[in-house]
Amino acid sequence: DPEHMEEVSRAITRNSIKALINDGVIKAKPVNGISSYRAKHNAEQKKKGRRRGHGSIKGAKKARTPKKEAWMSTIRSLRVVLKDMRANDEI
Repeated sequence: DPEHMEEVSRAITRNSIKALINDGVIKAKPVNGISSYRAKHNAEQKKKGRRRGHGSIKGAKKARTPKKEAWMSTIRSLRVVLKDMRANDEI
């Protein structure tokens, strides 16, 4: 309480501080909450397909796609080619 600054400055012991708290001279400030507006807005934009440019990509190409998935896609395409070649009696 700004009106009781002299009392607060004179309070030295823990007991005197506790007495001021009980009297209502010293009060706790309300905690500022964290707004979720920005997160909700960004999620909405992402749902619309925004925020997908070059600047928002973090990490290299191989870091973003797992090695196993890359391997699976190459193997699957190779197997399709081999199947066609077997069907055409090329191998």
